[in-house]
Amino acid sequence: LEFRRVLFRSTDPFQTEEAEEILKALRDCVARLGERQRSLVQAFYYQQQSAEMIASEFSRTAGSVRMLLMRIRKQLADCVRFSVKERSEEQT
Repeated sequence: LEFRRVLFRSTDPFQTEEAEEILKALRDCVARLGERQRSLVQAFYYQQQSAEMIASEFSRTAGSVRMLLMRIRKQLADCVRFSVKERSEEQT
């Protein structure tokens, strides 16, 4: 994803500003997710639970959890791209 590439570049001050913008957009996009989607993201990324652990908590298969996470990642990537583009257009 584009924001991963930006976040892990060198610590050039201009890149850091860009990374901060992307992180803010990502936080905003996560906040806009539905409760169930946000719970999956929190369990997998913040609590570092495996897909199998999450599956048992949500009464799903591990495969369906992975598929949901893939769809959520795409949704977040699209949201971040749109937010960053919108903010850059506002500044011009």
